[in-house]
Order: sequence, then structure tokens, then C-alpha cells
Amino acid sequence: MADAFALAPLIVSSYEGDTQEGKYHGQGIASFVAGHNYTGSWVKGKMDGTGKYHWVDGVEYQGEFKGNRIVGTGTYTWTNGCRYEGQVQNGLRHGKGLFVCEPNSARYEGEWKEGKVNGEGRLVYSELSYYEGTWLDGMKHGRGVMHYASGNVYEGDWYKNVKHGKGKMSWKEAGEEYVGDWQNGAPNGYGVYTWKIQHLKQHQFPMQNRYEGQWLNGKRHGHGTFQFASGARYDGEWVDNMKHGFGSYVSDNGRQYVGEFRNDRMVGDFPKYQNECPFVFRISNMISADDPDQDEHERQISNVLLRHIGDLRKIYRYYSTLGRTGEDLGETAAVSRCQLWKLLRDCGVPSKGYPLVEMDRAYAVQFENDPCYPERYTHPHSPSHLLILHDFIDALVRISHLVYGSRTDLSIHERGLAAALSYLIKNDLIPNAKALKDTKDRANEVPKDGGNGNELNEKGEKGATEEAVDGAKRVVELAEEILEELEGSYSAQIFSLYSDLARSRCNSLPNSHGDVTVTIRDFLLMLNDYKMMQETAGPLTIQRVIDVFAAQMPAVSDGGCCNLEFELVPYELFTGLHECIMIRQENFIKFTLIPILENRDPTPAESAFLHKRRSAPQQSSHHDNASDNPAQSDTSSASAAPDKTQGQPPQAPSSGTPAQQQSPQQPPHQHQQQQPPTATSTTAAANPTPPQSGPKHAKHAAGDKEKEKDKDKEKDKDGGAKNGHPAKAGQEGGAKGGKDGAKDAGKDEANSLVNSKAINRSSKTLNSEGKDKDARVVAPAEDAASKEHVAGEGEGSRVDDAATGDAVPAVDFTAMDPATRVTHAITILKTNVRQTMDQILQAHATWKATKMMLDQITTTAQPAGDQVEAPKEEEVTGAAGNLEAGMVATEVVQNNEVAIDEAVVDAEHGKGTEGN
Repeated sequence: MADAFALAPLIVSSYEGDTQEGKYHGQGIASFVAGHNYTGSWVKGKMDGTGKYHWVDGVEYQGEFKGNRIVGTGTYTWTNGCRYEGQVQNGLRHGKGLFVCEPNSARYEGEWKEGKVNGEGRLVYSELSYYEGTWLDGMKHGRGVMHYASGNVYEGDWYKNVKHGKGKMSWKEAGEEYVGDWQNGAPNGYGVYTWKIQHLKQHQFPMQNRYEGQWLNGKRHGHGTFQFASGARYDGEWVDNMKHGFGSYVSDNGRQYVGEFRNDRMVGDFPKYQNECPFVFRISNMISADDPDQDEHERQISNVLLRHIGDLRKIYRYYSTLGRTGEDLGETAAVSRCQLWKLLRDCGVPSKGYPLVEMDRAYAVQFENDPCYPERYTHPHSPSHLLILHDFIDALVRISHLVYGSRTDLSIHERGLAAALSYLIKNDLIPNAKALKDTKDRANEVPKDGGNGNELNEKGEKGATEEAVDGAKRVVELAEEILEELEGSYSAQIFSLYSDLARSRCNSLPNSHGDVTVTIRDFLLMLNDYKMMQETAGPLTIQRVIDVFAAQMPAVSDGGCCNLEFELVPYELFTGLHECIMIRQENFIKFTLIPILENRDPTPAESAFLHKRRSAPQQSSHHDNASDNPAQSDTSSASAAPDKTQGQPPQAPSSGTPAQQQSPQQPPHQHQQQQPPTATSTTAAANPTPPQSGPKHAKHAAGDKEKEKDKDKEKDKDGGAKNGHPAKAGQEGGAKGGKDGAKDAGKDEANSLVNSKAINRSSKTLNSEGKDKDARVVAPAEDAASKEHVAGEGEGSRVDDAATGDAVPAVDFTAMDPATRVTHAITILKTNVRQTMDQILQAHATWKATKMMLDQITTTAQPAGDQVEAPKEEEVTGAAGNLEAGMVATEVVQNNEVAIDEAVVDAEHGKGTEGN
């Protein structure tokens, strides 16, 4: 056959066609003595060019020839209906080509080598069965995916047509899946096997049957952990698919056995199930050492659970679905730690004086040195930890003991642990849990004024009370809807951000390397670093951020003092970010969204705001005398005279105290609440100072920049405080002006809130015009609209809303029908929120990459054992992105002012004066 493919030796029995110098040349037809024939192009007596060769057995090739050889691209056709189209070399399939076998509908498309399948390719056996991956000499070899006609799928490594290496096998009908090591076509090594079930009763089967561990020839063999669908768990040794050797077992109701197993059975005694006490809890460390009656405590707890188990199951079932898609619910129906946090927040439990981090620790402390659940102690704040119904109730028992354990007036029937649990369930969970509250609200819902909804309003229209929309209430519902959407999209990224910022605290559990948290101080520093906060004007200030957390946790602030060392769990950081982003949108919500939702005519202030946004000029420069004449902006509290970081650099003070840097028109401690602007001041009120991350102002664009640079150099030499240099003033006059000035001048707000090293860590550097980068110019109130820049007309245009720092689309809502207006306004709000969240995550990713690079440089440049000189204070506070390791500051908030008392502490341990 090889001779036939090489077409030599060729003995021509007859030829018809063109010749040249006695040789076949041009187009011709040749018949050979063996019965083959060729029709096509000839060159100097040899088949060369394009032609068709027909073998006597019926096989035919049509394509390219070169010097009596089949080389190039062509098509083979066999008598059984098979066909090949593609590249050939020396008569063999070589390169890329398509092979189709008509009798059984098989089809291969991919790479060939010397007549065999080699390289990347896809072989289709039938409509339901196909393999796509790498090949070697006609065999599946390397990485590939095999889809079987039964619906089963294998994706992973192959070795000569056998599953071998890393791979994942899914059995569709059985609902089973294996991910791990393979050898000789069977699980061998380490792998995870899951038997999936449908969660018809979530409280009964909250998990999936799942084995994770060692395998041998397709059987569980070695060390492994089996998680049963009921929630029970075994961790130990296996032999030939049976529990054999040392292991630990925990049942779904809390009974535990640690010891020897033989042939799938326990060798020692296992606690018996008791109907009167179905759940078993480890309560010895929660009762007094001299209290011998532990059984009585367990009996009373069981009585409390017996009375309320129905409501507890409803609560458990409801919260297990929050934030999960249908696919997620197919994997597990157990409550996660994050969902437990949601329940506790909904019920106001953190407002009792104990933060969620302490509740996590109260639950985790029982798992120290636990053989079954060591991760619950080492990582007590992981939001993904799953809790079956027993674990859920166990957490409630410990939380109730933490919150109410010291009270003796809770119940006349129970005492101790049972009394605290009963009080928590009756007074916190049942009245406030959404699973029960929503049902009660629907049952008790009646039309306003006790009517039946069919009364006539003043215009004689029926059902007006039902049709009226409360815009503010709808905004609250929208905020919750947006929070759920963000959780589905950003939860993993936010937890990663939390992990990057978290560190160990003085209250962390001993020997628990994963008990790391983020404080409100860290949260403020993050917002400031990522340019998300306004300093004293605008909706999102330090006080507003503190108020966000104090609303859920009164321990954060008592009105006069705040505790910036308050620890947050990941979900609190996430909800805090969400609320801060919504605060940045409050002007759009107040002046645009609420009137549209209520389908009413806007007030004069709202009309002015909408008109301003639609008719904003293309571009306008700021007035140079913005801070020189603050009286021009007295029509709105939001446009009051700016401090030194909002307007131009302050005038040189005579004594260097911060109080003397204030303009006489603006008291140093004046904090006015933002009021709805009037028609004459809407523009200024709706658009206070833009954030630092916005476009640079063009105040000095027409000046001589080189002269400005020279002047700035002279200022640097002569002293920043004396010449009005913000950077020098912040560094040289910080000690005296920030501490003595705060005491003598009533703790100046502009100095302590904005420039304090504990809140704003970035050193103030100069830009090309010699200005403080953090300093901003504020135009007078009547010209505030000139700060907006409209990119173009129509929906695609965007206006910088300086009150929020977010771009707001310049849309003419008056041209839309009511339904379209509502839809479009809600879409704008959701889009802005998502864009802001993306900006935060992108800023964090940049910070993280920079930090990793700096850490690598430091590690490379500093040999082990060398002593490093401690950096100067201004170097520590001036490092961009520095998380202020080794510095703890105590803040005392009095009348919306913050005084700073810094204490440099041991950078290794991070211990110092704790603020309260």
C-alpha cells in the first residue's frame, strides 16, 4: 500500500493528453498496468499540480500532487462512505483535516500525523457522545473532555485511552461526582466524591453525602472525611470502603464518639439517643464549676426547644436561602455563618452590647483542640462555614448566654442557660426574624384608616390609598434589593478585601491564627485611601460613616464618644460599604428618584436640581477667589466657607495654631445638617466640593507654570507654615498646631478630622502648580453649577455630581412616560452603585499589588538579621497605602470633633492604647 501511496514505480499502459519534448506535460489521462488511473496536471513526465487518482479498489484522491507524490491539500474518498478533507504528506493524512465516516455518523476534526490522529482534535461518536482534547497515535492522551451517551462526563487527564492523572467525573443519572486523582481508569490517590440529593426538606438533609480523602483502586482507603447528608460527620481511617482504624464521629444531633472503628462499626460505647433531650450540647464551660446538675440544664434547654422548634425551623429554612441561587441550594441547604449574621442583625441582637465578632468567639471557643471541627476554632469568622440545625441552635445557646447570661430576671420557669435561650427566642428572634415577621405582616395587613381599599379619594377615584407610592419606603426596599444583588456578585471579592485588611487583635482567641478582624478605623482609612469620603462637606463624612455602624451597634458611639477599635465581621464591612455608597447617591435619590417613584410634580428645589443637571454648561473654570469671599456661598450649608483642604491654601497664621487658619465668617466647629436646598440655592447644595479623585481644577492654567514652580521651591526653603504651604504646615506645625491648637482652640475640626494622621495617612505632596494635592477650590454658591462638565447631549452624557463624587447621567426624564421614568431612574441608581463598588475593588487591587511589590523589594534588599532603623514619624504617616501598622490612636468625639492622641507602639505586636 505504501508503494501505491508513493505512486512509484509507475508503469503507464496508456496516456491521452499534452506532451512536451516527448514527456507528459500539461493536462492528460493516464492508465496504469495495475488498473489505477490518473486525470490531471503533468510536469515533465510526472504528476504535478492538481489532479484525481483512482485506485482499482475504489479509493479515490482528488487534490494536489508534487513529483508523483500526494502532497498538499486534498480529499480522500473510500467506498464505505468515509471521507477525509485536509492536509496530506507523502500520501498520508498529515496536518489539519476533517474525517467523516457516514455509516455510523462518526466525525473527527483536528490534527493528524503520518496517517494517525495526533494533537488537538474533536471526535464525535454520535449526537450525544464525543471527545474533545489531545490525541497520540489515535488514542486519547493528555487533557480532554469525554461526553458519554448516558450524559456522564469526564474532564481531565488521559493516558493511552485510559483516565489517568487529575480529572473530574460526573454521573448524570446517579447525581454523583468525583474530583481528584485517577490511575488506570479508577480513583487513586486524593479525591472528593459527592452523592447529590434533592433538598426536599432542608432541615432534614441540609448537606450532601460527601467523602474527601484517600482512594485506592476506586475505593475509600486511607485517611478521609465523610460528610453525611443529615449533617453527621466521620473523620478517620478507611480500609476497603469501610471505617476502620482510629476516627471521630459526630451525629446530626451532637452526640460524639472518638475512638477505634472496626469493619465500619464503633468498638467503644456511643451515647444513646434520648427522646427527652434529642440535642446534645457541650455546656460544661458555660455553667458554674460547683453546679453538679448539668442534666437539669440540658433538660430545661430541651423543653425550651420543644416549645419553639417549629419557629426555629422556619427561621432556619428561610435564612438558609438568602443570597443563594437555585444552583447553590442544590449543593447545600445548611445555614452559613454569614446567614447567621444576617439573622442576628435583623433581630437587633448586636444592639444589646456585644458585637458579632464576640458572638463568633463565644461559639468557637468550644472547638479548641476539637478533632472533628478544628477549623471552627482556627477560623471563627469565616462566612462560608456551614451550620446544620443542631449547630444553629448550639450557636443560639452560646450567644444567648453571652448576651443575657448575667441576668437573673429573665424567666420564672427556667434558669441559667435555658432562661437566656428562651428570652432570646421570645424577645429577639420571633418578633423580628424576617421568616416570621413577613408572615405576620401579611396576615395583619389592612388598608389605611381601617378601610377596605374601595373608598373614594377627594377626586372620586377608587383605591387611591392602595395606589399611592411612598417614595422613601420604596427607596429602602430598593436598597435591600441592591444589597442582595451586590452580595451575589461581590461577596467573594469583599471577603478577599476583608482578609487583606484584617489582623489579629488583643481579644483574638489564643492559638487561632484565623481570628483576624477589621476595625472601624481600618474601614475609615480604606475609604479615605480609595478617595471615597468627603472631609467636612458632602454627604459621606467621617461622622456619617460612624453613624452607619452606630445605627446597628450602639456600642460604636454613645453620642459623645466613639470607639474606632470596634471590630467588624466580613458581612458588616460589606453592608457598611453598601450603605456608604448609597449615602453618596442621596442627592440623586432625594431630588430625582423619589419624585419619579411618587409620580408627582417636583418641588421648586427638585425642579432646580433637575434643570441644573440638564442644562449644565460644557465647561467652566473656577473662581480664583472662592475661599477669599465665603460670604457669597451663605445660601446653603453645603456650600459654606471651606476649610484649608477644600479651598485655596490658608493665609499664613500669625501663631501657627489651627484656629487662626479659619476664616472669620465660619466658626471652627460649625457642623450644620444638610437641609433641602431652596430654589435659589439648589445648585450649590446639590453639588458641594468634588472628591479628590475627580478632574484637576484649572485655576492656574493661564499662569506661568515655571514661575509657580520656582515660587514653590522658595516656599519649601522658607518654611511651609510661614508661607502658607499645606505640606510643610502639616509636617512642621503638626505637633504644636494639632495638639496644643486643639486644646487652646476647642479641637479645631478642620485640623483633627481632615489632617489627623490617624485618619488621613497620606502625606500632602505638591503638584506641578505647587499646590497641595488634597487642597480643592470651591466656587461661590451662585456659580457652583459651573463645576459640572457635560460630555454631550442626551442620555449618553454624564454630569459630575460633586455631592456624591459619582457621575450622574444627564437624562431628560420629562420626555419619558411614568413607567419608563421609574425603570430608568432605578437602573441609573443600580449602575452607579455597581460602578462605585467596582472602583473600590479596583483601588484595593492596585493597593494590594503595590504592597506585594514593596514587600518583595524589602525582603530582597534587607538581609536576614540586619537591624533596620525605625522610620521617622512623617515617613510612617506619609506612606501611601500604609495600614498604620504599629500606630494606635485614641479618638474622642465631642460635638462632631475629633482630638488625636497618638501613641507609637511596638510594630510587631500592634499593642497600644485602646480607644473607647
